[in-house]
Amino acid sequence: MFNKFNILLLKAFGNSGPFYASVRKIDSNVEDSIFTIGALLTPEMKIRIYYARINDNNSPVVYDWSSRAPGNKGSRGLNFVVPGAAVLNIPHF
Repeated sequence: MFNKFNILLLKAFGNSGPFYASVRKIDSNVEDSIFTIGALLTPEMKIRIYYARINDNNSPVVYDWSSRAPGNKGSRGLNFVVPGAAVLNIPHF
């Protein structure tokens, strides 16, 4: 259906990683037709969100829990990554 009607399906890639072929089996029928998005951890996020007291000038990395490729039918897995974190609004009282 996706190909027939030129539909682009965007999907968060899941929290089943970091293991090889950790794409969910339920997605195996459409894994070649979906645009998958994973979570990225940047050095600035380590300091601002997780209060890590490290001097980390390394490149951003895919979060540990993001699923990895290849898929069950051989898809390449992640198509795109964006900064992702658990954000919580804590009252200031």
